Formats: sequence, C-alpha cells, structure tokens
Amino acid sequence: MVSRVLDGDRQAFRSMVATYQRLVEHMVGRIVDGREDREDLCQEIFVKVYFNLHRFRFDSKLSTWIAAIAYRETVNFLKKKSRRPVWNTPEQNRKLENMPGESRPDHWLENRDEQELLEQWIKELPEVQRTVLTLFHLEGFKYEEIAKVTGLPEGTVKSYLFRARRTLREKMERITQKTES
Repeated sequence: MVSRVLDGDRQAFRSMVATYQRLVEHMVGRIVDGREDREDLCQEIFVKVYFNLHRFRFDSKLSTWIAAIAYRETVNFLKKKSRRPVWNTPEQNRKLENMPGESRPDHWLENRDEQELLEQWIKELPEVQRTVLTLFHLEGFKYEEIAKVTGLPEGTVKSYLFRARRTLREKMERITQKTES
C-alpha cells in the first residue's frame, strides 16, 4: 500500500485512510474536545501522513508510525489551543464495556453511573497516562509500540500504565469503602 501511495495511486491512499481512520480518530478523540477540532485535526494528520510517507522506513508497523504522527500532532494542537483533553465517546464506552475481566480498568463496575464516574476519572489522569492507557487497553498496542508512538522508553510506558491503573483502582476502592460503610 505504501509503495502504491508513493507512486501516486490516490485509491491506495483512500484505502490507507479508511484502514487507519479509526485509529487516528481514537487517538484524537480521547485527547481533543470539540467535534470540529477533532475532524480538522484528523484531516491534518492524514495530510501529514501523505506528505511524510516517503520517510516511513518499515522498521515498525505502519499503524505505529501513523499513531506516532497522530499523537505528536494532537499534543501540538493542545499546546496551541491550551485545552484540557477529554475521554468520553460512545465508541469508548462500548470498548470499555466489552474488554475481558481483569484487563479492563472498569471490571468492577456494575452500573452506568459508575461507568460515567470512571470516564471522569480517566479524563482527570495526566495526558501521558491517559494516552498510554488508551493505546494499551482500547487500541491493543504492545508496550514497544506505545514507546514508539509516544517517544518514551518502554519501561516508562509500563510505569505510566501502572500508575494510571493504580490511580483508577484507588479511586474505585475509596468509593467502594464509602458505600460499604
């Protein structure tokens, strides 16, 4: 696909966009508030992908390379706009609800109010923790891939993921203790 796009095949690029659109939308959607901003940013990301595709060296998966561009562009957008990131879309809710058991940060949740509370807590996580949590649990990226996307060492990725899970677990335990008292 990359070779065909580089050779000027517009249909191949459309196919690339269709293949990776969900990934880019998830990356942007978890960090940027406002539908128009998200749509504009997704378009800008794919323009950047198109004009930089000649730099792709096949030393990682194309999805990892595109996710790295999406992450950098989104962070740059936030710096320019100085907006707080968000985590709250129906797609994310479905993904959280369908994750298996212990790998799911909300495995202990029983009703919609608790689900919304979890989403609020995820919004409150530092951007890097939220991004790592999103890439690992919702996108299924491996630690190595997340490291490439974020530019962080793999050990740091694991640490951020651990901290995000611990923070969410501690908040849930506090709520659980209050309701049991």
